[in-house]
Amino acid sequence: FWPLMAWNLLYAVMQAPIQPLMDSSAVLALGDNRHQYSAVRAFGSLGYAPLVYLTGALSERIDLRWSFVGFAFFTFIAMLVSLKVRSDESALQSNVLTGLSAVGKDRAWQQMMAAFFVSSILQAIAFSYSGLYLDTLHASESLIGLSGAVGSISQTLLMFTLLPWLVRHWGGERLLVFSFVMFALRLAVWALVPNPVAVTLSEALLGLTTGAALAGSVDFAARKAPPGLAATAQSLMSCLVNGLGRTAGSAVAGGLYDTLGPQPLFGGFAALAGVSAVILSWVWRQILRGHEPRA
Repeated sequence: FWPLMAWNLLYAVMQAPIQPLMDSSAVLALGDNRHQYSAVRAFGSLGYAPLVYLTGALSERIDLRWSFVGFAFFTFIAMLVSLKVRSDESALQSNVLTGLSAVGKDRAWQQMMAAFFVSSILQAIAFSYSGLYLDTLHASESLIGLSGAVGSISQTLLMFTLLPWLVRHWGGERLLVFSFVMFALRLAVWALVPNPVAVTLSEALLGLTTGAALAGSVDFAARKAPPGLAATAQSLMSCLVNGLGRTAGSAVAGGLYDTLGPQPLFGGFAALAGVSAVILSWVWRQILRGHEPRA
C-alpha cells in the first residue's frame, strides 16, 4: 500500500498544475474570443467518455497494467503538443509574490474566491453522492450509468452552445450566480422528489451547475489576473480554491449523509445554494453600480 501511496502523492504533485496551465493557455490562445473557452473544454469531455469505456473494456480482457502504458503514451503525445502551445511571455518578467499579494488584497478576488469555494462544495456534493443516492433509491446499475451519461452529454452540448454565449453576455460573476440557482434547483429535486428517474433526469443540469461555475471562474481569472500571472490566477481558482472546496464538501457531507439522511442533506445544501445566489447577486450589483460592499 505505502509504495503505491507514495507514487500517488508524486502523481498528484505533478498533475495539479496541468489543469490551470491548460486553462490559461486556452484563454491566451482564444484572445478576444475567450468566451469560447467552454467549447475548447468540451473536447476533453468528448475524448474522456469513450476512452474511459475502452480502457475499462480492455482491462477486463487483457490486464489492468496496460492502462498505465496507455496513460504514459497519451501523456507523451500531450507533452509533444504542449511544445507548440503559446505562452504568456510577460510572465517571465513578473514578480509572482507581488502579483499574489495584489490578488489577495483585491476585494473582487476575495469575493469571487469565496463564492467559488462554496460552489466547489456544492460540486463535491453533487458529484460524489449522486451515484450513492441512486443506489439508496434502489436504482439499477444501468440507470446509474445512464445518469452519468446524461450529465456528460448535456454538459458537452451546453459547453459547445449556450455557455460561450452566457460567458460573453453575462461575464463570470453573473454566470456564477446563475450556477448557484441551478444548483439549488438540482439539489431541491433530489430532496423533494426521491425518485430514481427524476434524479437521473436532473443530471441534465450538470452543465448549468458545474460547467457554468467552471466557465465563470475561468473567465473571471482571465479578466482580473495581474499582468503575467494568468496561470497563477487560474491555479488559485482551479487548484487551491476548488481543491479545498471539494475536500471540505466531501468531508462534511459523508457524516451528514449517514446521520441526517440524504434528503435533509440535499435540502440543506439546496438552501445554501439559494442563499449564496442571493448574496452574490447583491454583491455583483453593488460592484456594477460602483459601490463596493463592506467586508
